[in-house]
Amino acid sequence: MSYKKLDDPKVSVELDEELGIQMESYRGEKLHFAGFVFLSFASFCILPIICYWRPEYYCWIACIRTSNADAEIILVKEKDYSLCRVQQEQIRYIEYKNKRFVYSDSYKYFKRTDAILKDLTPEHIHSLATGKSAEASKKELLLNGKNRIHIKDTPIMQMILEKCIHPFYIFQMASVIIWFIEGYATYSSLILFMSITSILWEVWTAKDNENKLRKLTEHSAQYNALRDGCIQIVNSEDLVIGDVLFLETKDMESQIPCDLILIHGECLTDESSLTGETVPILKTPLPPVGDAVNVDKDKNHILFGGSNILQLKPKKYNNSDCVMAVVMSTGFYTSKGKLFDTILNPHEIDFKFNRDASKFMSVLGVVAIVAFLNRAINSFIEGMNAFDALIASVDLITIAVPPALPLILTVGIGISVQRLAKLRIFCIDPARLNFAGRLDIMCWDKTGTLTVSSLSFIGVDRQPTFGTLESGVDFRTVSDDYVLEKFMLVCHGVTKQNGSYLGHSLDIEMFTKTGWNIKEIEHETVQLGNDTFPLVIELGNNSVSNSSVYILKRFGFDTHLQRSSVISYHSAMVLHTKGSPEAIRAICIPESIPDTYDQLVSQYSIEGYYVIACAAKRISLESTQFRSLKRDDLEHGLHFCGFLLFQNPLKEQTYDTFTALKEADIRPVIITGDNALTAIHVARQLDLCKHAMLIDATGNSVYYHKVPSERTVKSGDIHSYTTVKQDVNFIPNVMEEYPLMEFCMTGKALKTLLANKEDDLLAKLIPKVRIFSRTKPDQKTWIVECLIEKNFYVGMCGDGTNDCGALKAAHVGLALSSAEASIVAPFTSADKKIEDIVELVKEGRCALETSFMAFKYMTLYPIIQLMMAATLNQIGGGLSNNEFLFDDMCIVTILALLSLYTTPNDNLSSTKPTDNLLHPHVVSSILGQIALCILFFAINLTSLVNQPWFCSIKTATSYLNNSYLPVNASLGPKNYPCYP
Repeated sequence: MSYKKLDDPKVSVELDEELGIQMESYRGEKLHFAGFVFLSFASFCILPIICYWRPEYYCWIACIRTSNADAEIILVKEKDYSLCRVQQEQIRYIEYKNKRFVYSDSYKYFKRTDAILKDLTPEHIHSLATGKSAEASKKELLLNGKNRIHIKDTPIMQMILEKCIHPFYIFQMASVIIWFIEGYATYSSLILFMSITSILWEVWTAKDNENKLRKLTEHSAQYNALRDGCIQIVNSEDLVIGDVLFLETKDMESQIPCDLILIHGECLTDESSLTGETVPILKTPLPPVGDAVNVDKDKNHILFGGSNILQLKPKKYNNSDCVMAVVMSTGFYTSKGKLFDTILNPHEIDFKFNRDASKFMSVLGVVAIVAFLNRAINSFIEGMNAFDALIASVDLITIAVPPALPLILTVGIGISVQRLAKLRIFCIDPARLNFAGRLDIMCWDKTGTLTVSSLSFIGVDRQPTFGTLESGVDFRTVSDDYVLEKFMLVCHGVTKQNGSYLGHSLDIEMFTKTGWNIKEIEHETVQLGNDTFPLVIELGNNSVSNSSVYILKRFGFDTHLQRSSVISYHSAMVLHTKGSPEAIRAICIPESIPDTYDQLVSQYSIEGYYVIACAAKRISLESTQFRSLKRDDLEHGLHFCGFLLFQNPLKEQTYDTFTALKEADIRPVIITGDNALTAIHVARQLDLCKHAMLIDATGNSVYYHKVPSERTVKSGDIHSYTTVKQDVNFIPNVMEEYPLMEFCMTGKALKTLLANKEDDLLAKLIPKVRIFSRTKPDQKTWIVECLIEKNFYVGMCGDGTNDCGALKAAHVGLALSSAEASIVAPFTSADKKIEDIVELVKEGRCALETSFMAFKYMTLYPIIQLMMAATLNQIGGGLSNNEFLFDDMCIVTILALLSLYTTPNDNLSSTKPTDNLLHPHVVSSILGQIALCILFFAINLTSLVNQPWFCSIKTATSYLNNSYLPVNASLGPKNYPCYP
């Protein structure tokens, strides 16, 4: 957190450089406030309305600048100004965008308080196990606020008032008053009714969304917290960072109240509603030593707020069984809170339709002003009194703005969202639906999204017969610690609950193939020789004598390290490690790596196999060393043992979904953490690439080479893979020479190019890459954001934790999650069907096209009506009350509302709806309709004038005064020349 005090000797101005906000201090002053009140009355309450939307004007007029110590109001400047009133509750603070800033006497400014434990080492975290004092907890609660994700319950009347003082509705109210004065009682009453209906509809929609969000955040439960050296019952809202909780079975009935770091015992959690992860996650205690705790790196030790506990596995602590956790963050600083913060305070995503709509309304305003001036001048020439002339002229301006436009646009989106809900596609951000109609690129996670969630075991390729795929394996004996069967038996994160196995699909598939089982254990330790070791699980096989295998410690799969490890014991203590071929090779003894290692990895990957490399070494540890074990101290110098091979077939719907997207001119892009060649195999199955070029890196050097086809590999020419590696700077030339070539980039190559600041090259590459492989979660987010910066409309579909950032960053994020209330993305497929993206695009296009149609129709009619009214006024005529009524109701509003129920097309075409209201097609359509109306109006008017019985208003009133009475009564019938 970085603060900077701007130079100003009289007042306090602070800059929070991390958030990019500036804070200015003000306090009320009687004379200034009296001036504000006077100006408010003098402006007929226009000034307060302006100040509501532009709070800086209120501060500048009604307040005076002051120091932070005396401040009553803080004016926060980010992109726009916001007014925050200083609150006094033993401390002085303000709250801005769910963050609390507390005034510090020592710093003399309002300092942000972060309700999160940051940059703490495991040693420090474990030292908190003694708990907090009640006094320290009270102070912490005062500084950081309640542990809750507070969604403000805005009063209905306040919401209605905010809508009523919106410039559009203020204009509508002024129009209604003018129409009442002119005698259009029925018409003005109808417009008033429509405006009220529109306001109530918008308020109801906003309130409904607010209530839905609040329902997702409401949480109140009692927890056992260690305070003042004893266990106390504490409400979840009163928990503070550093609190120590003892989790019990009753805590499984509600969601975890905040982010917790597990320090003792184990938990099995369900994070589906929070991250979309469909597989239960085993959480293990934080090691007592290591680097500073990091949410991404240590997520296997963190219980995330908003997830659910499925199973507790207590361990002995001070002569009792318990599961202990330390509160890491509370409120909006939890992972769940941050997700809601992005919903409540989203980054503004520019949509051309909105910008063009403002321009279009400005054009209408200019046309209306021209008509107003023309009418005012003619009224003056005709000798009308000032009031009548003003009313008649302003009347033309009121015609220019369609009163039902907000209602039509709001209802249109709502109808599409309701249709999606019937398909079990749920939406928490309806504004994003229009983006779905303009998608250019659709990004996909691979495993579990394009492919089925489970993997099928195919066989092994082992030492010393390396290069031979064996489909038959023998699990009857595991006496050899280096056989691949032993890895399948022990190297996994599978647990057992109520007779069922839980864990990652690969681990479950691997373990169940062994035929062994997880025993029910009554003890947390096991006696091995003369020492007693902690016991995680015990494995057994009733058909094998002396079959007990003990798992003493697990190091879960780390996305950054791309590997997992276990310490097991059968006849000796052994470290078994499995992971990606690249990660395992890096920690193995070079002499144990076969010469054909890389070639075989490439061969198996190109053929579509999921390759898991395995390595092991015997170790000798004492039980006292287990508590301080670090995986980095163990995972080196291993002996490579071979590969486990799996298949991960495509879902049945994947091919048809991609075919539909390609026909709709939406470019599919795969972003996966898997091997590049495996991803290329999937892309070839989906007809995404016939010829592929792989961009990879070694050290600080980035290179590219052509990927051979599966036919080439199956012919036995493995060496064709080792084609000449070219410098990546030649890629632009390859793009020009081979326009049909598809590119695959690894996460390592991306990281190297970013580190080397190859911005120009990346700008050319990123939009052309079809497959991003071995990408980390933050790289997925960066890729999506980069594509958006290139002015593409980008979608993302994923099913797990690693996709959360990308799902939020995309214009359209679709999470495959069984939880209807998932907040990981704007859209959720509750049936976890990838073909739902096709339905989403259909509805998006329908909603966008409907919005365009409604906008064109609702703006076209006031233009035509304005020209017609102006022309009739020019010749002394005008529309009656009933004509206005028929025009607005029958011709406009009813037809526009009915058109909103238009359903999407059954198939997607390559033609997308435009997002440009000023597009030649749109403008020509509007101008064409205006031209037709002018033509037919001119024909009718000309035909009327040329009738023998026609008598103009000018002729009819030539002998009458402004009250339509004869100027000279003695002329008799001659005063009425049209009635001989």
